[in-house]
Amino acid sequence: MRLREVSRVSDRLSRALAGRDRARLRLPERGGEWLVGTEPEKFLLPSRSDLRYNWVHVRLAAIDAAEMRELVSDAWRMVVPKRVAAAYDRGESE
Repeated sequence: MRLREVSRVSDRLSRALAGRDRARLRLPERGGEWLVGTEPEKFLLPSRSDLRYNWVHVRLAAIDAAEMRELVSDAWRMVVPKRVAAAYDRGESE
């Protein structure tokens, strides 16, 4: 994935979240439960049927941009090949 593609994904995410009060991220197993347990004012578990997908809901009004950026980055790193994340960290295009 090229850096400009990462930027386009980020732009689309920003537009998708506009006007919404919650976002949904996929986290490592039990990561959502941990977040909800430590900061319930920011995070919610999804409906029972979605628990198997390891989603967590984020209350956008309760989180700042830097923390959301970190959460999205961590979620992105879970799904891309390690070489893509490493290239991104080095500022390289692939």
